[in-house]
Amino acid sequence: MSSSKEGSCCTFCSKYLPNGTFQWIGYCTVEGKITVSKASCDRFGEVDWKKVLDETGWIHCLTCKKPIYSETELVSHAGHILAFNLCSDDVASEDSPCGD
Repeated sequence: MSSSKEGSCCTFCSKYLPNGTFQWIGYCTVEGKITVSKASCDRFGEVDWKKVLDETGWIHCLTCKKPIYSETELVSHAGHILAFNLCSDDVASEDSPCGD
């Protein structure tokens, strides 16, 4: 995950809470609204995933749909879309992919 504001998008920002199903849609805590992920933003904030892991005990990997509990696991998820919290909504169950 790049620390460059120019090469980063909302899904890698500390101020963005992605939707669990559609990661390109989420809540921007700076703008205070639901937004679509941007290619770049001057308010980008790098996430310290090791610190998040220490504080919360786990991280969501939205790419694999698996939890991460250790720094060893965190390394194996490099480049994946990670989240420390998710943007929830009342109709998420209607958006979720179904398993037939």
